[in-house]
Order: sequence, then C-alpha cells, then structure tokens
Amino acid sequence: MNHRKVRLCLAVSMLCLAGSVYSQSSPSFFLTFSRHQSAIFQSQNSFLNGDNGSEQRISQCAGYKGELGWQTRNASAENQLLHYPAFGFGYTSFRFPQTNELGSPFALYSFLDAPFIRTERFALKYMFRLGLSLNWKAEHPVLNPNNSVIGSARNLYINSGILLEYNVFRNTTLNLDLGSSHFSNGHRSSPNRGVNLLTGSVGVRYHFQDYQSLAARSIGEILEFDDRNELYFTFGTGVREQTFGYFELDKKVAFVNKNYRFYNLSVALQRQTGYLLKWGGGIDLMSNGAANAKLEQLQNGAWKKLEVPLGEKLQLGLFGSLEWVMKDFSILIQPGYRVIDQEKIRKVTRFYQHLGIKYHVQDFIIGMGIRSVNFSESEYVELNLGYRLFWYGK
Repeated sequence: MNHRKVRLCLAVSMLCLAGSVYSQSSPSFFLTFSRHQSAIFQSQNSFLNGDNGSEQRISQCAGYKGELGWQTRNASAENQLLHYPAFGFGYTSFRFPQTNELGSPFALYSFLDAPFIRTERFALKYMFRLGLSLNWKAEHPVLNPNNSVIGSARNLYINSGILLEYNVFRNTTLNLDLGSSHFSNGHRSSPNRGVNLLTGSVGVRYHFQDYQSLAARSIGEILEFDDRNELYFTFGTGVREQTFGYFELDKKVAFVNKNYRFYNLSVALQRQTGYLLKWGGGIDLMSNGAANAKLEQLQNGAWKKLEVPLGEKLQLGLFGSLEWVMKDFSILIQPGYRVIDQEKIRKVTRFYQHLGIKYHVQDFIIGMGIRSVNFSESEYVELNLGYRLFWYGK
C-alpha cells in the first residue's frame, strides 16, 4: 500500500469519526493506558506453523495501548439510543517474541465504545477500532523469504470486542477487554493471508470528570423517527497485486507480481427505519482488472501484461445491505452474489462480502471498504464517492 493511499485511508477514517461527534456539547475527556496479550489464530499457513527462521509455531504477541477519548454528553436521539458512546484516537504496539520475521508493528486508529449497560460504577460496552498498522517486516524474496502472511509494511487494522469498565476511584476505572484483531493490506501487496489475533487487555482509564457523574447524563425526549427511503449511487476503485508463477530454465519455480485496477459502480435502495438502522439491497457493476489476466515474457526477460477484452472483466453482483447509522456516519455490511462472472482462469466463489464505512456531507458520500470472499480473503481495499436521494413515506 503506497504512502498516498495510507494517508488517504487514515484521513477518511478520521473524517468519519470527527463528523460523527461534530457539535457534541461539553464532552468529558479521558486517557487510557493498558497492556494486551494476544493469541494468533492458527491456520494452515506453514510460516505460522513453524516453517520460519525460529522453527517454532508463532502463536502469541503482546504490546501496550494508549488512547485519548471523549464521552458524549448531550441528549441527542442517537446518543440516547446508543447509551452515550465514547469516541477517540489510539496507539497500540505489537511484539512477536517467537520471531523477528514479522517486525515490530504498531497501529494508529480511531475508536468507538458504546455501552450495553451503565451504572454509577460499572459499564459493559462493545468496542470498535479502525486504523492503520505500520512497521511490519514484509515478505521479501531475499531479505525475508519465509514470511508468507504479510506482503506490505503498512496494513489496515480492525479490532472489535467487549469492554468491561469498573470505577475503582473517583476519576479512575479499571478496564478489561476481549476482542479480535485483523491485519490486511486488501491484496495491495502479496502475500496477503493476513494476521488474526484474539486479544485480551487490562488497563486503567482516567476521566477528567467524576466518573459517577457520567451515569447521571442528560435525558431528553426522543421524537418519533419518520421512516424514509434512500437511493444512493457510489463509484469506487482499488488496486490489488496478482502473483504469477513460472518455471525458470533450471526448472525452479519463480514468481512475478503485477498490479491490477478494480472499479465498482454500486446502486442501492434502502429504507431507514429508526435513527440507527438502514436495510435494503442493490446492484454492483464491477470491472475486475485481474480477471483472466495473463503475462507474456519479452526477449529481455521482463514480463508484460496482456490486454484482456473489457467484456471478460465485467461482473454483475446482487447484494443485501445493512447499515448501522450514527447521524452522518455509518458502518455497512453487504453480502453479495455475482450473477455474471466471466473469470475463467482463477475460479473463486461467486459469493462476496463488502464491509465499509460511509460519511455523508449533506447528500454527498465519502466511503472506504474492504471487498472480500470467504469472509476472510481480501480482494481489494476500495475508496468511493457517491450521492444519495431520499424521500419519506412507505
């Protein structure tokens, strides 16, 4: 993932977070420091299972986390329905004691904590973190040949889970959380098997206001929401790296990587039933630049991409859509099925998934998402722009 895309992805994430808390009145700030211990989800990957420089399974990592956040206070309908969430920014580090072939990565991210239950001394929350991880030691055919999980020094970072918060002193809480983390470059570089963690952490959070006063938050009248329909259009693009294998003159297998561009036009019709939920479905018209891709070796030994007719790149998908809404910011999940797919060389499942975020500037849409298959294998990271129309009534 190049530096420009890293900065753009981070900017989109921060913009969405800032927009979701814009106009919040008198927030209560806090600082969090914690240590985490993580177990690595084992897979069939030979590198994680011992085919590495240390010749042992890579099963754990540990690190530290620091966060600056703010607790919402005003009595908007969204805040009341979400039981007054908290937002902020954080930093977390990761150390792998069983190998030095993954580097010493760290992540910068924005976060959301929103409670299921809150009392004067206790809160049980769900948490979501999204950002960028850096300083990975990527695969390299000479310098780091064993690493077959991470092909980029910079990767997306996603974490979600459950947070338990208990007030031990007036302004201080003890925090315990359990969640899962995923690192991926969206197939911008190969390999891209990714790293998945089961993470638990313990820490302290210092609130700049009396913690028990947070339970006595303002309560206002929640007006009945007028259900409405929404039709939106988005145009997105992304890049993925495709790996090709070939035999050299000594019959050894060698590999060459090429980048391919993806385009996607999405049209969806949704209904918003309440302040927090949209549901519906739509159509994806996709141009898969890597479809039926072939290479030709030139006389100088270089590899050239062969032209593929546009008709062999086009795909048509149908998807369902579910959006969790927080004013102008939303998180969306869209499972889909390719009803038209002209890929003949590298057959993959026609089922696909799209996990993304959207931010609305009035009726304009700024978004970012990951398109994947098998709920685990990224196809590419997509940045998109769009526009929506909406009307009230059934």
